[in-house]
Parts: sequence; structure tokens; C-alpha cells
Amino acid sequence: PATPFDPPLPALDDPEDREISDRVSLHAEMLRYDVRSSDGANVGTNEDGTVPPRESAVYRWYADEPGVVLLQDRADVRTHRHRGLVGALVVEPPQVTPCDPVTRASRWVGEQVVLVPDHGEPERELVLVVQDGVRLYHDGDETQPVSDLEDEPEDSGQKALNYRSGHLPPNEPSLADPTPPTPLLTCAPGDRVRLHLVVAADRPRNHTFQIHGQTWPMEEHLDDPRVGAIGGLTTSSVRTLRFTADDPGDYAYRTGVLRWALSEGLWGLIRVDAAGDHVGARR
Repeated sequence: PATPFDPPLPALDDPEDREISDRVSLHAEMLRYDVRSSDGANVGTNEDGTVPPRESAVYRWYADEPGVVLLQDRADVRTHRHRGLVGALVVEPPQVTPCDPVTRASRWVGEQVVLVPDHGEPERELVLVVQDGVRLYHDGDETQPVSDLEDEPEDSGQKALNYRSGHLPPNEPSLADPTPPTPLLTCAPGDRVRLHLVVAADRPRNHTFQIHGQTWPMEEHLDDPRVGAIGGLTTSSVRTLRFTADDPGDYAYRTGVLRWALSEGLWGLIRVDAAGDHVGARR
């Protein structure tokens, strides 16, 4: 059954007692696959791509070019994303080895890696999955409504980055926390950074995203003009931002929606530490 105070749909007939499917699936945006068997959906006479409890399925996807894609569930589009059933798949360029940011062991370690190419300079890579309309409980209180916007379901629900939320209490909003609960990317001055942004939002509102003190080309095929913020981010949007972290300090990355998204946790830090280990120092 649905849990109390689930984020509502912007529809007059959205039932509060709707059932939640116990089947799950994985659907990969923008990869090549046989839609009859690896779409992760149950459509028409195609093979059922959803999975019941205690069973499994195999999907075969083909990556034609580097980039990042959204992974999401197609068994219950209405409710599973509210509970965190989203992810990201990163397709790395050829001749690039993902390494542990600390030990430089050649392995994937989660949302952050150092990309070491056969030729050229290494890059630090960070993947951020933006989640909206999430059913979280502030301080574990299950009686709390998802928001104070009873007449604005488009803004209901909490927000998160990679399953973590930097909620800012109403009476003490501050981005000065040196150890935020959201992803913290640490690098050294001069390091090249590649930031993948994957929007798994389940709300009709668009998002914006900016990084304080950093800029990147407005278009990937241009060097200029450079910008420090992007907009028009909605469900399934993916963006890759590349820049060089020059000056030491803490730089906030955040949504531009201040009232109902920033306060609900969409922010984090990039720490450029002069005492840190430069990614080009050990190749």
C-alpha cells in the first residue's frame, strides 16, 4: 500500500490509496537495445521486461558513444521513482581507466573517480543524480506532510542528490557546512573536472543548476562564451560540465530554485584544496 503523505500527482483524480507494484525493472535512456526484450517495460505482445520478487531478468544494452544516461524503473512509473529507484550509467571514452580517487587502484568506486587516459591529462569525475518528489521524513517523523504546498503538487516532495539530501532548516539556512551530507568532490588547484548531471526528477517543474566560481563552455563545440549556470533541466535531462578548478576554496554547487528545492537539499560542495593530491602527480 501507499505510505502516508505520498507526493501527489498534479491531477484531480490522483487516489491516495493507490497500490504500489511489487515488480521492478531497469530502463536505460539513449542506449541501443532490442525493444522487445530489453526495454524494461510490459507493453503489448512484447516480452514482459518487469521482474516480480525473487526472480531476475537480463537486459542487453549497447553503448555506442561516451556519455551518461539515466536508469529508471518502468514497472511502476508512478511511485517507484519517489522511493529512489533511479540511477545512472556512465559510458567512459576508450583508452580511459577509472581509478579510485585516493589509492588510484583501477576500479570503479561509485559517484567519483579519477579518469586516467592513455594519453593526456587525468580528470576527476563526479556524477550527480538529481531527485525530486522524493518521499523523505524529516527527523524520522512519518506524520509530516511532504510540503506545505497543499495546492501546488508540482512542488511537493523532498529533493536529493545521489540519495542524500542537505536539508536546510527554515530558521538556519546555510551553505557553510564544511561536511555536507551530499557528495563532496575534493580536488587540487589545476585539476580538470568532469561533472555529469542526471535529472531523475518526477515533478513537472524544471530545474536549474549552477556552480559558484566556475565556468564552462555554453556549448560543447564552442570555447566561448562561458557560463556558470544552466537551465531547462527536466526528467531524463543529462548534461556534462567540464572545467578546471584553479583557486583553492570551497565552491557550492546548487539548484537555482531557492525556496522549494535548495532548502530541501539540492546543494553540495566542490573543495579545491591546495594541500590535496593533484591528479596529474601520479600517473
